[in-house]
This record gives sequence, structure tokens and C-alpha cells, in this order.
Amino acid sequence: MVFYEISLESLVSILIAISSLNRVRDLLKSFNRVDLLIYAHLSKDSLHKAANSASKQIMAAMGA
Repeated sequence: MVFYEISLESLVSILIAISSLNRVRDLLKSFNRVDLLIYAHLSKDSLHKAANSASKQIMAAMGA
């Protein structure tokens, strides 16, 4: 098992990033299939940016 030593600030960043991803997931679940396709087409870039940002925050907080 691998243990990481992280600061409280890093832990908060990880939790915020996970929360952001959960909000995106919940938003996507709330659409029916046609709405989802339209929404995904219109906001594909913003969804990718949100996911990339959250991923980078998690990696930075873990020191990767």
C-alpha cells in the first residue's frame, strides 16, 4: 500500500476537484438522451476543460 503525505490545502483541492466532477456527472444524468447529445455538442469544450482542470488539480495536489 502506498501512502501520500499531503497538506490540508492539497486535500481541499482534491475534494473540490472531485466535487466538480460529481456535479458534471449529476448534470449529465439529469438530461434525456436527445438533450444530452445537444448539450454535449454545445458545451463539449467546457466539459473537457472542467475534467482536465479537476484532473490537473488532483495530480498537482498529489505531487505528480
